Amino acid sequence: EGKLHALGSEADVLRDRVKDLEEQVRKAEVFAEQHRQENGQLERDLEGTKAVASKHKEVVEWRAAGGRTAEEEDEEERLRREAEEADRRIKAKGCGLSLRRLVGGRRAAVAGA
Repeated sequence: EGKLHALGSEADVLRDRVKDLEEQVRKAEVFAEQHRQENGQLERDLEGTKAVASKHKEVVEWRAAGGRTAEEEDEEERLRREAEEADRRIKAKGCGLSLRRLVGGRRAAVAGA
């Protein structure tokens, strides 16, 4: 009867140990799933950041190669028309100086700087 009691006690201890180990496994699985989700989110964030950085790099390279926005092109066209109109008015008054050549020379000097 003492052996039976000792075996019963040992079985109880082992059952408790199994429960503890199963709980640790469950917690580890939950922890691992949280990390998988966090890693997935970080990977998505990284890909989004890479895409934004790539777009910015393209814009920088485009601008460095002389690319202009539509607003800049519109402004240049407006200034060109204003210069042509000023040229017409100056020529109508008999002055031989071309404002457009003067402005063009300034732009070239600014672009070279």
